[in-house]
This record gives sequence, structure tokens and C-alpha cells, in this order.
Amino acid sequence: MSVPQSPLCTADPRRVAAGVRLEASTEGHQLPAPSGSLHPEGKQRAVGYLGCTEAHWKGYKGKCCCKKHLFRCLFLTSFAEVKCSLCVVGIQALAEMNRWREVLSWVLQYYHVPEHLPPKVLELCILLYSKVREPQVMLEVGSSWLRACANQSLPEFGALLELYLEQVLLPLGRFEGAEELVQGCAALDSERQLAFLGTIRESRRRWAQREETRALSQKLLTMLTLLRRAMRSMSNHFYLLPYKKMLLATFLLYLVVVRLDPGT
Repeated sequence: MSVPQSPLCTADPRRVAAGVRLEASTEGHQLPAPSGSLHPEGKQRAVGYLGCTEAHWKGYKGKCCCKKHLFRCLFLTSFAEVKCSLCVVGIQALAEMNRWREVLSWVLQYYHVPEHLPPKVLELCILLYSKVREPQVMLEVGSSWLRACANQSLPEFGALLELYLEQVLLPLGRFEGAEELVQGCAALDSERQLAFLGTIRESRRRWAQREETRALSQKLLTMLTLLRRAMRSMSNHFYLLPYKKMLLATFLLYLVVVRLDPGT
């Protein structure tokens, strides 16, 4: 895959990463919605960021001089931090270009399996797909990451579990899966488990109420539709009666009610 050259690729990668950030955190859970109506300058900048990300990453894997350049400019201490920082920039670039459908597959090109995703990258992916109302995309990825024993010892585990429940499982009505996931997490103490299970039960109750209201509304709508069809059928039948028969029926009704009534 050829990588488009951009002046940004020769710039300080730390400044590139600082210039593009997703407004997301485990406390705020906010993410700007991807927009397809970017100013041309913004699109060019996003393309540059994405190209720079891939160019630096490929160069990092293949060339010693690029490794030294990355370490000198980013002042990062490990291979994993370099990789994570560049993926964050790439996610932002794809979101800015309204190419959010490509984010997960693009990230997995570098991490290969969901269990190896850094907490920050997983968080941004969950927030992004929740924001665009496609949380089901993260079902298997989030579940695989949270069930991995190595990830359950991370300090971000509790916050990511809460985020996954709130943004993916509960909005999709996966209550049994949510309870199974919480009960199977050895990293959670009993108090935290009870808190999560209480949240799941409350969400299930609200879901059942919404479903009941929706079913009642659907039943009422069906009855109104049938009534409207019946009225339309009667109206059509009435208008199809021959004119002379209608006139004769009206005259006979007049005789019965008016002429034959002793009170008149």
C-alpha cells in the first residue's frame, strides 16, 4: 500500500499528535460526531495526519533512523506507546473524514487481535461507534478484551467495563450477557459487582417498560388502521350503489317515516 506523502510526515510527530485529539475520556465519555462536510483545508489536514501516521509506523518498523527520529521527537519510552499514539492520530483522521467504518479494521491491522488493544484505543473505538449509533460493531471486540486475564489487572479495566456496559451492551438489550460478563470478572470486588448488577437490573426494567409502551402503541395503531380500512370499504360500497336505487330507498323511507306516522 503506497502512503501519500505529506509535509506533516517530516514534522515533529509529537506536535502532530497534539494537534489532533479525540475529546474523550473515561470520565466525560464525549466524542465529536464525525462530519462529512469538512472544509477542504480540514480534509487535507486529516489526510495528512493519516498518511503521516502510516508512514511513521511503517518507517518505525523498517528503518532504524525513523526509530531514532520517533524517539527523539515524541520522547516516548516504549514501542507500545509510540504505536498507541500513532493509532490515536489515525482514528481521529478517519473520524474527521467520515470514514469511521474503517476505524476498527484499520486499528486491528496493527494489533491483530482485540485483546492486544491499548485501553485508550479501545475506549476511543467504543465511544466512536456509540456516537454513530453502531455499538454492535464493538460487541465481540469489547467482550474479548474484557475477558482477557491480562487486561483485568490493568488500572483502566473498571472504567472500560463500565463504558462497555453503558455504551454497548445495555443499549442493545444484552442484559444476560452483561450479567455474565460482570459475574465472571475476578478483578471486581463484590461491592463493585453489586453496583454493576444493580445498574443492569435498572436498565432491564426501563427497557421492559419501553417495550410494553411500544407494544401498546403498535396495537392501537393496528386497530386504527383496521377501522380506517373498514370505513373506507363501507364508503366505497355506498358510492357504488345505483343512483335510482338510492332515490327509491329514500322515497320509501320518507313514506314510512312521514306519511305512515299517525303523529304527523
